[in-house]
Amino acid sequence: MLLAHRFVVVISFFSLYDDVGDRMREKKTSDLEQILKHASHQELKNYMNQINDISFIEYFACLLKKYNMSKGEVINKTNIDRTYAYQILQGRKHGSKDKIFQLALGLKCSLYECNTLLQLNDKSKLYPKRRRDSILIFALESKINVFETNELLVEFQEDILQ
Repeated sequence: MLLAHRFVVVISFFSLYDDVGDRMREKKTSDLEQILKHASHQELKNYMNQINDISFIEYFACLLKKYNMSKGEVINKTNIDRTYAYQILQGRKHGSKDKIFQLALGLKCSLYECNTLLQLNDKSKLYPKRRRDSILIFALESKINVFETNELLVEFQEDILQ
């Protein structure tokens, strides 16, 4: 049984992506953790050769393509100064958590995608046990705009998006 399990691990080990080249359909972190948990030293070497860290800029570009939007369209749906937003999207500035969230809200992306954008920009992901983050998660999942999100934040006496 252990040998069969090891074989399955080795076979699945060689592809970090469910569809090769499609970065938007990556395997779940928990699946990768299981692979690494049972990997040999050589399998680790093979795995490390496959890892190609994606940057915030690259991931955002993938999301733009997925949602068939332009940077300008997304920026128009935020309260971010246009020049500053472009600087964030070019990697010249690191936006605050609120700025990155607004870009995600403008994309109308999923919570997973929003959290990935936040983490790629060295920000903490949205956490449902925090009052303000709970409102932001609700806003994202409800596909409401920045103005409506700020109204919710005011209603629950939380700081508006800056």
